[in-house]
Amino acid sequence: MNLEEALAYIVKAFQQEQIRFGIGGSLLLAHHGLPVTPRDIDVVVTLEDAERAIRLLAEMGTVVEQDETSLYATQVFQEFIIKGIDVDLMSGLQIRHDEGIFVYPFAEQTM
Repeated sequence: MNLEEALAYIVKAFQQEQIRFGIGGSLLLAHHGLPVTPRDIDVVVTLEDAERAIRLLAEMGTVVEQDETSLYATQVFQEFIIKGIDVDLMSGLQIRHDEGIFVYPFAEQTM
């Protein structure tokens, strides 16, 4: 299964379960015409839907153990392999920088 097919598989499952989500990372950049080659799928979900999204993606593929990183202060982060594709699930996305922590607002109207 290629990246686009895996994305369609995930989107269909999230829509069926009414999980509010958005796609980020290199897929989003490529969608907007930037010269990147997506190699994984980055999914952002609402904090309210995070547990259901984790359970659903775990049923669809394999959970990958991840290392802690000091750059991100994200409330929920889990990596999966689904149909051979690396999928990162995030919720409550926060990034540390020199001036503090940037909190990525999940705005449903922009998804």
